[in-house]
Amino acid sequence: MSGTSRRRSHLRAWSDPRLLLLNLGSLLASPLLLLNWIRRSVFRSKHSPFVANRLSGRPFTELGAGEGAHIVIAGASYGEAILIDRLTRALKESLGSTRITWAIRDPQTVAQLRETHPQQAVTAWPYENIVSASQWVKHTQPDVLVFVERFRFPNFVHAAKLSGAKVVLVNGRYGKTPSGYLRWVLSGFSTMLFQTEEYLAKASPALTAATRAIAAGDIKFDLTSINTSAETGAGIDLWIGGVEEPILAAGSTDSLTEEKVVLDSLVTIRNQRPVKLLIAPRKLERAEELVAEIKARGLSVSRRTNPNPDADVFVLDTMGELSYAYKHCAAAYVGGSLFGMGHNVIEPVEWGLPVAYGRNRGHFELMQKACEEAGVGRRVGDADELVDFWRWALEEGTNLQEACSKLVASNRGALEQTTQEISALIRELEAR
Repeated sequence: MSGTSRRRSHLRAWSDPRLLLLNLGSLLASPLLLLNWIRRSVFRSKHSPFVANRLSGRPFTELGAGEGAHIVIAGASYGEAILIDRLTRALKESLGSTRITWAIRDPQTVAQLRETHPQQAVTAWPYENIVSASQWVKHTQPDVLVFVERFRFPNFVHAAKLSGAKVVLVNGRYGKTPSGYLRWVLSGFSTMLFQTEEYLAKASPALTAATRAIAAGDIKFDLTSINTSAETGAGIDLWIGGVEEPILAAGSTDSLTEEKVVLDSLVTIRNQRPVKLLIAPRKLERAEELVAEIKARGLSVSRRTNPNPDADVFVLDTMGELSYAYKHCAAAYVGGSLFGMGHNVIEPVEWGLPVAYGRNRGHFELMQKACEEAGVGRRVGDADELVDFWRWALEEGTNLQEACSKLVASNRGALEQTTQEISALIRELEAR
């Protein structure tokens, strides 16, 4: 596990005929991939350090400092970064002085993390091709590479495995039909921790005997508001903590079309009783068009970055603050599943809030069904159904809080088991 051997071993990715055929076949099947690669290499990398780092595999901060094995935890965007943050804390508590680096795919999330976690080593998730992946391994030299939830990245997975690193999946989901391709991708993992027994059963036919696979639970149930700093919490409290009317929340909305449904429901419910709305667009660059839509309806706006103490709608135009902001709300609609694949529905439930979401089950089907079985979740398809949900939630009020608490408490424990599995793997590597 020396640095010298790792620098030599990254070249093994080029000796794997399956990786070479995969990359060659992708280029032959779609010449546009080659053109896009050239566009990134020649043009975009000159103007975007993030693109350049994804292409070259070079880290843009110092790698994880400390003694022992080097753990790299990879996540796509801010949702995964929240899990990574909590897992990192747990691993450091378990292992002590441990080298941990985060690999993130979304540039906005990286920019946010470098502000909120300036001491944390962060590297860019490489592009999914053999060149970027093997160069990333060369520069980063992971001993353990941990993927959060997603796993279908054959170049990234196998380049790391061929370098000698152990590859792990945590909080995994699996809904695909086993195939030869998936069996090959999954053969790169030494350990796979799935959210449920159902996911484990679906994945089992595609796993080899060498892969340790268990159902460890869903880490999202263990997050709570622990990720919120005292400073952030105080800012949110000052912004909306003094509002007298009930605040309805719409978190992680994906599009203006979805937000129009939310705003239509707000206008209707406000004709029946005084309420306010907290709305948090998933992509911060969409805040301006959202504010324009709100004002077009004759509603006043308070932005987190430009507060107005007496507004009808509060727009959360910052990252990383939604989970705490739910504290001041009476009920929540979680966006994304009206037209897309959905987002985490447990964050508001942890504060005792009933939750609504679109009709698409998406990636959070099991969480949604758990909320429905507990009597705190509802699927909605349009503004009228969302109004019905708002009305029901406001009438039930505190009667739902106990059911929310029981739901969260009964599903906790995944973080502890995940930490134990990774810690055991690290100790085994260091004992060698």
